[in-house]
Amino acid sequence: MKADELREMSPEELQGKYAELSQELFNLRFQKIGGQLHDTTSMRKIRRDRARVRTVLREQVSEA
Repeated sequence: MKADELREMSPEELQGKYAELSQELFNLRFQKIGGQLHDTTSMRKIRRDRARVRTVLREQVSEA
C-alpha cells in the first residue's frame, strides 16, 4: 500500500483501514502461535501498512 493512495482517503476511511489491518495482524499472530503461518513476512508488511495509515492520519489531523 502506497502513502499516496492513503492520502486520497478520508479520515474515516483511514480509521476503518487501520481497524481492518489491526484485525488482520491479530489473526496472523494466532496463526503464528498455532504453527499455521507459513509466510512470516506478511506480519511485517501489515505492521508497516498500519504505521503508514497512522502517519497519514496524523498528517491530515494536523492540517485541519
